[in-house]
Amino acid sequence: MARPLVLPDPNDRSKNSPFVDVDNNRVLGIYNQNTGEGAQRVTDKVRDWFTQYVQSAGWDLAEFSGTHCRLTNTRVRDM
Repeated sequence: MARPLVLPDPNDRSKNSPFVDVDNNRVLGIYNQNTGEGAQRVTDKVRDWFTQYVQSAGWDLAEFSGTHCRLTNTRVRDM
């Protein structure tokens, strides 16, 4: 059995590197793992769910560029 996919921790970011990029396979894997669905493409439904999910996990911004998502913790910039 495969290990569960884990969302990157926003507290692991530094002032010099406040973001992390999440590729489409990981976006879909986290979505499918947490919803029980079997999405095969990053659709608007997946983007909306993923954005809410990462914000509830402490990320400030989730910006999609195509099927990839850049997660940003803006709070580290003021440290």
